[in-house]
Amino acid sequence: QQIRFMRSFILQVTLLATDNPFMVAVPEATKRYAKQAEPFKGKPEEKLRAISMPRIHAWNAILVLALTVLKGEQLKLVQAYVETAKASNKGPHYYEDHVKTIRKEKAF
Repeated sequence: QQIRFMRSFILQVTLLATDNPFMVAVPEATKRYAKQAEPFKGKPEEKLRAISMPRIHAWNAILVLALTVLKGEQLKLVQAYVETAKASNKGPHYYEDHVKTIRKEKAF
């Protein structure tokens, strides 16, 4: 518990209920990632180039859901963020500099 508490000081931590739609979307996205990664077994560099990392798939699931549930100014901010990513022509790799980790774990 102490490690979780200390980690909350250095990371942005958001507490959500287990049945929150965002918390449901993350493991579903990482399961899809695992299936996509199967053909790249033993080829980590190729996998990274082709499908990026699991956290990016989780982040994408969060963004897709956010675009459907947010309204007003929050929605505009997420839309602008997604449009910036699309304009970068980096595909999912754009988010690698923004999203360092996404974890679903038990809170204190």
